[in-house]
Amino acid sequence: MKTLHTLVLFLACTVGLLASDSEKRICTAYQQAHATKNVEAFLQLIEFSSTTPELTRTQIAGFFKNSLPRRISTIEVQALSGTERTSFEVGGVAYVTTLPVIKKLKIVYDTEDQGQTRVSTTILLLGEKAGEYRIVSTMPKK
Repeated sequence: MKTLHTLVLFLACTVGLLASDSEKRICTAYQQAHATKNVEAFLQLIEFSSTTPELTRTQIAGFFKNSLPRRISTIEVQALSGTERTSFEVGGVAYVTTLPVIKKLKIVYDTEDQGQTRVSTTILLLGEKAGEYRIVSTMPKK
């Protein structure tokens, strides 16, 4: 069953001739980090800056840990919808993404809850660095 699930995820990442190698790699890397419950491997997918607050790093790691009980149904790179928020302000400090956002990573999870399957979706924003997609983080605006 695990092999079938992995095959389904692989196909979800690679379906269509338009999926780039970079798209396939980010999907596969996220899926592998999740399947092995490897927080450090997940954090390696994130583009942090030297000014990214430690609290942000801790919160991102916590987000990933909270996703581990859920089963990934599909994962794919998608075009932006135009409604994505790439900057915000907290306590008078403006924050921006660590890379310009060019795509998003959509992860659909299935969760069994008292015999019922619940579906939840997570969207992570992607930038590009050295020809590879990276999950963006935030940093104080300069």
